[in-house]
Amino acid sequence: MTEEKLKIKILLIAAILLSCSIACLYYGKVYWSFAGTVSAVICGIVPAMKRNGWKFKRFKELITICVMVCLLYGIWFALEVYQQANLCCCSSNQVLIEYSLRQYASENDGWFPDKNGAEAFQMLMLKPDKMIGYGTLICANQYGAVPKGNANHPLTEDNVSFIYHGGLRDTPENADKPLIWDKPGNHHFSGVVIYVGGEIRILRYKKWEEFQKKWNKE
Repeated sequence: MTEEKLKIKILLIAAILLSCSIACLYYGKVYWSFAGTVSAVICGIVPAMKRNGWKFKRFKELITICVMVCLLYGIWFALEVYQQANLCCCSSNQVLIEYSLRQYASENDGWFPDKNGAEAFQMLMLKPDKMIGYGTLICANQYGAVPKGNANHPLTEDNVSFIYHGGLRDTPENADKPLIWDKPGNHHFSGVVIYVGGEIRILRYKKWEEFQKKWNKE
């Protein structure tokens, strides 16, 4: 095998490893992604090492490559921290809505509102002892982008950031069914889900995509 062909082959392997690392990020496997990226960088410098008799003469280039990889992952982790903070704020709003839904259920033999989305939230807003405000119905990551409702007009889907499907009853049999969750687009590749049983889950990447395909209805 000629040196040129070997170089192409190694660079192809590096490209495959880099693609796998991106796929790992999508599926939430951060550490596997980092390992794949480092392996891709190593494969990328092998041709240069072979050309120089397996001695990496340009040490500054190696340091530069490593710093770039670390910088990229540092930025990614910083964005992850910001995303987690938004998800926590969003979940606090959903918990308040959940309490209001459970209060309604306690007064109606365990049945949650039979309407969907904005119509159900409107029922909660009309209660004299309501526990939520119009701002509670908006995801923290969507403040300013979603118009806030008011008492002069009925709520519409444009005024809420969360999905709710009516018709459920607060029973052990329904504990694993979702009660309220984020609309698509509230967060990047993730969302908060609160189940009838009270469990709160933050779903990321592939798990969030699979959840939406199963539960989001037109």
